[in-house]
Amino acid sequence: MKKFLFILFIFCVNISLYAQVVTVGGGASITCPAVPTATWTTPPAGVVFSNWSRGSGVTCGSATDGISGSVFNAADAAAGFTANRYFSVTITSMGASFDVTAITWLTAISGGSTGNFAVKYSNDGGAVTDFGTTGTSNTSNSFTGSVSVASGKAIVLYLIPFAATASTRTIRLKNASTFTLSNVVLPIVLSSFNVINNNNNNNNNNELRFTTASESNNSHFEIERSKDGKNYETISRVEGKGTTQEVSNYNFTDRTPNKGINYYRLKQVDFDGRFEYSKVVSVYVGEKNLDVNVASATNDVVRLNIFTQNEDDAVVSIVDMNGRIILSQKIVLTAKDNQLNLDANLQNGMYVVKITTANGEQVSKMLNI
Repeated sequence: MKKFLFILFIFCVNISLYAQVVTVGGGASITCPAVPTATWTTPPAGVVFSNWSRGSGVTCGSATDGISGSVFNAADAAAGFTANRYFSVTITSMGASFDVTAITWLTAISGGSTGNFAVKYSNDGGAVTDFGTTGTSNTSNSFTGSVSVASGKAIVLYLIPFAATASTRTIRLKNASTFTLSNVVLPIVLSSFNVINNNNNNNNNNELRFTTASESNNSHFEIERSKDGKNYETISRVEGKGTTQEVSNYNFTDRTPNKGINYYRLKQVDFDGRFEYSKVVSVYVGEKNLDVNVASATNDVVRLNIFTQNEDDAVVSIVDMNGRIILSQKIVLTAKDNQLNLDANLQNGMYVVKITTANGEQVSKMLNI
């Protein structure tokens, strides 16, 4: 599934991708300068790898030297971690979510010495936990697990050598070490979605326009319309572009709109059938300048959708069947759509919601609690 980020609003849809391997590359093997450096193959969109860091317990013979084996002769990984003797890297979600499922750590130990290696992690600032099992080798170690990193969160991976067999040997992390990310959910940008009413020679139609900056696994959009903002029907289908990084412009003309407020939303559907909805846009059809719909109502809160052609001051009232004003509140209406939540203390029964503008326009709707 995908995630669409609107420039004006958020439309969340998720797309799962195949596993992607990110490899350490470029430059020298990771040694022990004050700030270790490395480059990475390009990670998935929405995922950022930090540079290497080293724990405060790691010492260096020189800026270009390897790590002294004496630093890593702790009996176990827990002791080494407690002493801050590790390399670490942070993988951050910048909108995408993902799973870390495998790590291959390539090492070089001088003089043929061996050592044990462990990988631990902290997910979103949580407790430090083992990732996979300890490996023993002077060349490479593979660790498999499954840690899910949510959108906007980060995971810190700690690579810990310990039990080095010769205290005078050096240890280096090598290029071509890999990190495997699976189930990546990429952010995809839908840059605009709007609707306008065209009234030519009394031939009303509503034109919907929307633009995607990129798409992934997008089968199609279903155009849904509602008269009350609650109950929607599908009125058309617009085919998507599948997977593309190009800007795509779409439009649809509703030639038989309802009189009054028309609410529209997009249902984006993936090739595997998963779907998500956009935010709702609306437009008024007819000569009336003012209209109101009751979006939802409980004894405590009444939610109204108010449409007006003009910016205006107004008063909203709730009146019972005996004509008594239960609630009266001054409001400021902006042109087009207004959403209003009224805090109420209503008994079960029938009421009338009235909107009266400063220029004398009035509209009312029945309210059933």
